[in-house]
Amino acid sequence: MKQKWFKLIWSKAIPPSKSFIVWRWIHQRLPIDDNLQRRGCHIVSWCSICRSTTKSSNHLFLSCPLAAQIWNWTGNLFSCTIVNSSIEELLDSYNQGWSPQLYEVFLNSIILEISRILNARNNSRFEDKTITNSRIISNIMVDIALSGKLSSACSNSFIEEFSIMRSLSIQLNHRKSPKMVEVTWKCPPIRWTKVNTDGAAFGSPSQADGAGIFRNTNGNFMGCFTDYFEIKDTLYVEFKAALMAVEFAKKKGWNSIWLECDSSLVVDMFKGEAEVSWKLAAKWCRCRTTLSSMDFHVSHIFREGNACVDMLAKFGVNSKTFIWWNDIPSFIHYEFSRNWLALPNYRFKNM
Repeated sequence: MKQKWFKLIWSKAIPPSKSFIVWRWIHQRLPIDDNLQRRGCHIVSWCSICRSTTKSSNHLFLSCPLAAQIWNWTGNLFSCTIVNSSIEELLDSYNQGWSPQLYEVFLNSIILEISRILNARNNSRFEDKTITNSRIISNIMVDIALSGKLSSACSNSFIEEFSIMRSLSIQLNHRKSPKMVEVTWKCPPIRWTKVNTDGAAFGSPSQADGAGIFRNTNGNFMGCFTDYFEIKDTLYVEFKAALMAVEFAKKKGWNSIWLECDSSLVVDMFKGEAEVSWKLAAKWCRCRTTLSSMDFHVSHIFREGNACVDMLAKFGVNSKTFIWWNDIPSFIHYEFSRNWLALPNYRFKNM
């Protein structure tokens, strides 16, 4: 059972809010007296370690003098306040500002300490052996150092974390430098028209606007639009702008359309891989009918390659009206020229 919990932690399947749920599942399967009594095994229960009270799981793991000394040592080790009034509070004693690596080490140390406390109970009860606190803590330190090497999470460059990890003989996992990705706008194939769409909503929901820009095979300007949508959420704006682009293309007689936007969810909707909001279901049905008589392709582009239409959408939020341009607007001329010359933009991607 302990190994199964370890695997869940190192696979990052246990967020802090779910730790107690996993512990409760483990606790129900531990061979402790209160679990045996609940299953109908009538035994005299007493603490094999302090020999002073009825042994329950709360006493064994929280209030027994051995456990209390271990939790006090843990609090000093991690420079935090360990609240051992309940298992739930014990697992929530971590510092919210800790890095993922330190949090994993802390949670693992709690598991190892619970395991060592149970092992001390078993040695005392079944083998009549008494293990000192210093030996238990020494064993815990070795276990933490060995298990800490399994973590692939990243640490922070804080001196406090460095001191804690160094005292546990665990090496810090520093964040890798981000990878630079080149993003370039590309012209559509011969006889195709590419339309880039985007939406702007300064808050969700908030004042919103959608926009699109049409370019031909040579990257030349064919037209662009922006339309104010009042108070809407981001996904609504992104998808409606794309639907409007298809309608404009049909009216203009541009029947070979390459739709490109920086919302991967909108791309999935057009591909039928994501569900369309009921608010735009009727418009989407009409759009599918329109697309059935057109050559159509849809693709995703990173925001850095969608700068022209992004500026159009932000302009539309302030103008609060529908505008169609037959000539390139002056405020997007610089970004349009960069696209036309195939000059790249860059984004950083964490490794």
